[in-house]
Amino acid sequence: MGQAKLLLPWRSGTVLDAVLSAWHDSRVGRILVVAGDLARQYAPIVARYRAELVEVDHPLPEMIDSIRAGLRHAGYEATSPPMAPWSVAPADLPELTSDLIDALLARFDPRKPTVWIPRSGESTGHPVLLPPEAATATWQLEPHQTLRDVVGRFPIGYLEWPDARPWRDLDTPEEYRDLLGGGR
Repeated sequence: MGQAKLLLPWRSGTVLDAVLSAWHDSRVGRILVVAGDLARQYAPIVARYRAELVEVDHPLPEMIDSIRAGLRHAGYEATSPPMAPWSVAPADLPELTSDLIDALLARFDPRKPTVWIPRSGESTGHPVLLPPEAATATWQLEPHQTLRDVVGRFPIGYLEWPDARPWRDLDTPEEYRDLLGGGR
């Protein structure tokens, strides 16, 4: 993107404001933002939404490393399995909605350890809702494995959603302009 995409203008704030607003307005109990070099720049925005900033000292090579940093911060260590489901999403989803997050949370059944993924037609996306047991599975991964390997250990349920817009991310200037301009 050539610049910090989470700090790009988005409607009345930044991309990060839009994403954290969706999480804040949902029924989640705790919001964590894992960040490296730009953590200090994100801090005021994160605080505005009563989220927790998990600052890592160096850039983490893989998404699974960021997930583990968040799990460690939340107290989901390898030896202490969590009691609640948890969710993962990249932070560059400015069209994310609290309705989608809440609909995923409503699918959680503590008797059935299922991973829930939103889907619109053939498009699947984030956030992904994981059962408590998935935290333990995350710590058991081999070095070359990813979150997909964790997901593959559980039954998968799909939440049908009317459109894929909430999980469209911003990886290029064209995608930013398209989303900001209301393109589909």
